[in-house]
Amino acid sequence: PSAGGHSTTIHGEGFIDETTGLLLPTLNRKVRFGHDPNPRVPSDGTTSMLSIVTPPGTPGTQVPVEVTFIGNDPQCQNDAVAGCYTSDEVIYSYIGVHSVHPISGPSSGDTNVTVIGVNFGDCEAVSCRFGTVVVPAHIISSTSLWCVSPAADIGSSVLEVSMNGVDFSSDGVQFVHFAVPTVGAILPSQGSQYSCNTVVAFGLNLHGGTDYKCRLGDTIVSASYDSVSASVECDCSMSAAPANRLKPCQRWHLQFASPYRPRHRTSI
Repeated sequence: PSAGGHSTTIHGEGFIDETTGLLLPTLNRKVRFGHDPNPRVPSDGTTSMLSIVTPPGTPGTQVPVEVTFIGNDPQCQNDAVAGCYTSDEVIYSYIGVHSVHPISGPSSGDTNVTVIGVNFGDCEAVSCRFGTVVVPAHIISSTSLWCVSPAADIGSSVLEVSMNGVDFSSDGVQFVHFAVPTVGAILPSQGSQYSCNTVVAFGLNLHGGTDYKCRLGDTIVSASYDSVSASVECDCSMSAAPANRLKPCQRWHLQFASPYRPRHRTSI
């Protein structure tokens, strides 16, 4: 995470004093991230491993990790002499979250959320955290992953990601949990299978959506919220086209707000 504070382990070989064959003194062992002018002293180590806490960094960047075993040599301070640090092209990546889609979902949870960012890796414990609730995540690529939102109180929560289930990003991207919409009635409740202009749905928690849609049979059509009547108006003119003609007595499924999973639909 870009905030730093991530405990990580550097693996290698030859972390010894070539003269004595013993582990080098702690203060001589130093690690820097991206030519950091303030190298860090490992908290623990062996002849092939060093434990270090990462410094803060810029989200989305990748920096070289370099080690020296003569860190107290005055000639190695401020890069006065070349060759004091290793140059093995070991890279540390700072993960970053840019956006999420959809940006909202029902407070009952179960919304498939795609997270767009950088430096995502297929690690052992990739996770999303909605507020304080951690859920498993699945890598799509180095710049995207998906997870399923948990049930939450109505409101917003910060969505962060982690590649190890412990250390999370700190980009503050918001995800909104809205009250689950329910439909109590529609007008008109029936009509010709050959023509349709507008269907108006009435119910609870229909306000506050970001991308209104209605699904009429198998056809998804545009919709809009009318704040005066607290209803959703479905434009079903496209569904009246011959290719999308509704069957007689066909049940209509209405879906509102950000696109979420079909099991949350309301049937009339």
